[in-house]
Amino acid sequence: MNSEFMVFEENSELELVKQELQDCRQELCKVSHEYDMLLGSIEEVALTLDMHTFVILDAAPNCKRITGYTSDELISHPEGWQVYIHSDDRKILHQNNEDLLSGTPVRKQFRINHPDGSLKWVELKCIPILDDSSNLVKLKGLLKDITRLKKTNKALMESEQLFRQFFDLAHEAILIFDTETGLYCDYNEAALKLFGMSGTEMLTVSPADLSPEVQPDGSISSEGVRGRIQQVIDGKSPLFEWTHKKSDGTLVPSEIRLTRIISNQRILIRASVLDISARKKAEAEVLALNESLERKVADRTLELTQANGQLEAFSYTVSHDLQSPMRVVSGFTRIILDEYSDRLDEDGKDMLLMINSNALRMNQLIRDLLDFAKLGTSQCRREPVDMDSIVRIVAEELRMTPSYKSAEIRIEQILPSHCDRILIRQVWINLLSNALKYSSKKEHPLIEIGSSLTGTDVTYYIRDNGAGFDMKYAQKLFTVFKRMHSQEEFEGTGVGLATTHSIISRHGGRIWAEAEPDAGATFYFTIPV
Repeated sequence: MNSEFMVFEENSELELVKQELQDCRQELCKVSHEYDMLLGSIEEVALTLDMHTFVILDAAPNCKRITGYTSDELISHPEGWQVYIHSDDRKILHQNNEDLLSGTPVRKQFRINHPDGSLKWVELKCIPILDDSSNLVKLKGLLKDITRLKKTNKALMESEQLFRQFFDLAHEAILIFDTETGLYCDYNEAALKLFGMSGTEMLTVSPADLSPEVQPDGSISSEGVRGRIQQVIDGKSPLFEWTHKKSDGTLVPSEIRLTRIISNQRILIRASVLDISARKKAEAEVLALNESLERKVADRTLELTQANGQLEAFSYTVSHDLQSPMRVVSGFTRIILDEYSDRLDEDGKDMLLMINSNALRMNQLIRDLLDFAKLGTSQCRREPVDMDSIVRIVAEELRMTPSYKSAEIRIEQILPSHCDRILIRQVWINLLSNALKYSSKKEHPLIEIGSSLTGTDVTYYIRDNGAGFDMKYAQKLFTVFKRMHSQEEFEGTGVGLATTHSIISRHGGRIWAEAEPDAGATFYFTIPV
């Protein structure tokens, strides 16, 4: 019984040992799995390297994620893992390794040929393991993928190079001011050229050193500099004009834009300086020209005022000194005809009638000239005008003339206008009178009046079926004393159309005519809306 009990007891203990061993194995597997997962998530691959040849003796399982190769491929290749390194970079493994002997880690960067055909940049950190006697006994390594970092650094470098090119080749002068030192810390070639300084000199001066003591407006330059710097520190980007001083003392008018830059927790100020000497010179020339023009306008205004005064005096002289003799001539010829006609033969009577007729015509011509002269000095008072009403009233008044009663006048709806009521009425009187006069010899005189809106103007027209004229003489129509027909054919002084042209021009419009001999004429004129 005792032996059987002892055997049973030993078996029980063995089972317990087996169970504990099983539990240990499971725990070990769990820990190993967690370790593998931990290594898989680490951005670096742990390596054990031969301290002489740098051959990999052991590699963590996550090496494939970084290099593209399994640990077996890195360890067991006959020529070593160096075959996966780019041929131009293999020598890097054996360079600058002296520090390893003293226990100092060494970093190496090189490219690996990835199985997918791409190149991966990696960094190997070699960590020497020394014994108690400070002898190198083992070499550990940490390998990490730095491809993205390399690309980022390359892009940053290219960006910096591009920025530098823009900076150096900029048309305007650019200066970088350090608010801590109070001096300029960078510049471009345009700045050196503008101020006539070398690069070394530029790095030893401040904004106040590049300015005269006093600005043209009387302000102190140093105070202005401090105020502008504070504005930029407060976040503003002022644009202003400033007078700089070159190294030879020459003053340069400039336009400056200041911008705040934060670099490594330092506040820098970028100053873009544009030489505006040419612009200032042009502004001075324009100002001088304007002053000259203002003087000329004032002188011309005085001359016109004096001329108008002389014209008024002339008008008075004509009115009294010329019209009076004509009235006397006309009056005495009428007296002779009335009281002494029985003593005159028919030739004498005809000559007196001719003298009287020409005196009356001369009187009318003088009045027309006076009206034409006064037109240039009268004001043009614009107001809304019912043009249709004016045309119909003028037509009715002119129809009262016996020789015009047989004429047919057709008036369409006439558009309103913004003009001088009195002056525009005179236009219609002149044009309608002409149309009636030159169509009066027709069997059935016909006058047509209308209007239309054309763009920003209202165009008015008056058409007749009268005598017309040859268009080759049309340019003479609106000239004083120029007539298309003789006095025997149609009476007139040759002033009416000139007056009409002057009135339309003062309204900013234009007037023209279309005609054929013995087929009538159409006169057009425009008034801006």
